[in-house]
Amino acid sequence: MGYLRMRLTGFKKTIILFLSIAIAVFAIANIPVITRQGVSGLVTEKKIPLYIKACSFLDRDYQYRNLSRRITKGTRSGKEKLAAIYAWTITNIKELPSGFDVIDDHIWSTVVRRYGTPDQKAEVFTALCSYAGYESFKARLSIEGITERLILSFVKVGEDWHIFDLRHNKYMAKESDLEKVTPYGPTYNDYLEMMDKNLYKRRFRRADKQKILSRIAYEVRKIFKGNQGAYLTEE
Repeated sequence: MGYLRMRLTGFKKTIILFLSIAIAVFAIANIPVITRQGVSGLVTEKKIPLYIKACSFLDRDYQYRNLSRRITKGTRSGKEKLAAIYAWTITNIKELPSGFDVIDDHIWSTVVRRYGTPDQKAEVFTALCSYAGYESFKARLSIEGITERLILSFVKVGEDWHIFDLRHNKYMAKESDLEKVTPYGPTYNDYLEMMDKNLYKRRFRRADKQKILSRIAYEVRKIFKGNQGAYLTEE
């Protein structure tokens, strides 16, 4: 009887521990968090359970990784991979139709919609390059007196940075290409001279923050050092 009583007591403790953990997990999973969406410059916020946001993030991470692999399948060199991702982005992400609202939320939403602003097209390209294993970012560059900003994408293969202008379907394959005149008047080099060179050194770019481990590292660093410590980058 004593042995049976001890077994029952141990069983009860196990049940209580299991229920306590389950309740704690349920409570944490349902903590309300904020998600934001911009529509033509107007940003709205809504609260959703933490588990919904986490599951959506994991799903997007899988979708990015799977798409990047499919696009670069059969390629070998870094340049071949970039060319494949570039061609896919140009072909599949169309310009925002006239009269449509500009929807700004997740980069993956642009992939699903298959259209976006030049800025969003550059974000899709750099995110897919990041998932292919290459450091990448986009930048909006401006020159005083010119209204239009030039949106360029930068991808590092080995020790070299490759520069792309997806809006105008231009790939700067060699140094002389940077001397070409942009549709806005100045050359590409003119814009690059105005660029903050620290962008090449920054960490946790938006393209990187789509990935699980990078996002966790970013959030942890932000807790301890704030946005300054997190090295927020693209403009």
